[in-house]
Amino acid sequence: AWSGLFPKGDFEWTLRMRLDDPAVFFAPSDTSGGLLEEKTELLTVHPERHLAETAEAEQLLPVVLNQFEAWGIRLPEDVNDFNALSQRIEPDFLLMKQSSQHLLVASVCFPSSWEPARWIGEPLTAIHEVVPRLNPQIGPMIDRFLSQLKPGKAYRRANWSLTHGNELNFHPKLKRPPIDANTPVDEVYLRLEHQIFTALPGAILMGIHIEPVSLISLKAYPELWQHLLQKLETMPEDVARYKNLHRGLATIVQQMGQF
Repeated sequence: AWSGLFPKGDFEWTLRMRLDDPAVFFAPSDTSGGLLEEKTELLTVHPERHLAETAEAEQLLPVVLNQFEAWGIRLPEDVNDFNALSQRIEPDFLLMKQSSQHLLVASVCFPSSWEPARWIGEPLTAIHEVVPRLNPQIGPMIDRFLSQLKPGKAYRRANWSLTHGNELNFHPKLKRPPIDANTPVDEVYLRLEHQIFTALPGAILMGIHIEPVSLISLKAYPELWQHLLQKLETMPEDVARYKNLHRGLATIVQQMGQF
């Protein structure tokens, strides 16, 4: 998984997928129960920040619930809307209409510096338009992958960025402190966004699981460390600005190079 995330070479957007099991991805894994407690609080106090859906989405709820049942994931009988569902499963999720790739449901308690409600009802190409260089580099591949995805199979990939701190919730309204020129490398975290994609009748279900990893801990893996350093050294300025790294990227690169 690590080698696929940081292959040798300069920074570029990639679409590396591997087969995975959605029943495992969506199954409960946090034995403390803290993750669901946090999600429940966010969806109760600020539902407008973390859950958005179109009118068309309501008809997909039984489809989604049937799929979870088929995966052996038992849900309470009172799960009768997407808010209730979101409070019962640990990963965040998106639902897209497969034929047009419009976003129908966004249940995202732990966004990576984006506002789910802003993009509800929009096509994926429009959502990706704000990501510098992504559509020209891998947009057609994303379109082919999603349009050809068949029920019964699921594929997993990961996005990454760097953050100042290991909080899960990076909603823009929280105004988390960014990485800047004064940020020490031992306060920087690699934010992994594990994603899984599977097809339902008429829709694509995308699951999202956030994993913060201390950047300094990766020094134990010299090859991985060097590959990541190369990605950061060659990251275009507009991409660094999109990832909110432009204020401190040079400092982080400098500090990593000293290890």
